[in-house]
Amino acid sequence: MKYAAFLRGINVGGIVLKMEDVKSIFTGLEFRDIQTYIQSGNIVFKSSETKTAHLEKRIHESILSKFNLDIVTFVKTQEQMLSIISNSPFGKNFDEKRLYVTFLAAIPSEGNLAEIKAIRSDQEKFLPSKDIIYSFYGNGYGKSKYTNNYFEKILDVSATTRNWNTISRISDIMNAG
Repeated sequence: MKYAAFLRGINVGGIVLKMEDVKSIFTGLEFRDIQTYIQSGNIVFKSSETKTAHLEKRIHESILSKFNLDIVTFVKTQEQMLSIISNSPFGKNFDEKRLYVTFLAAIPSEGNLAEIKAIRSDQEKFLPSKDIIYSFYGNGYGKSKYTNNYFEKILDVSATTRNWNTISRISDIMNAG
């Protein structure tokens, strides 16, 4: 099966992990057809493993063991990535350069989601869907207070955020060949 792994918080904030080192970890885990995309921890690979939670754990433990870095890992199947793209609640009226997807380590409680759902802004929109949040940042992600760290704090779950271009590119890589 084809998978996409998203590593949280690498090559930002002083946590450096070269993609060639990540690739060597994935090779050591006997994953196949490994491709990295940009330096922010996006990896496409194949594995005979069928449980994403098991893959997340193996990748996390290998990075921790080899580099002493506690990196939260999110793994999505090819089908999940296609679903994320096809189920985006944002239509053509939204600038894709301002769209983001936040992956959540677990489905948050309704109580924790209430604060996210209550955000009212003409420039920012947040639409949770199970273990992801679709976001639109009209003034840009860098100018918002509603960042990955905010979501983690409010929802009490680990998260990692990617822009729509990265989501689309990873899906394209997964669907090629």
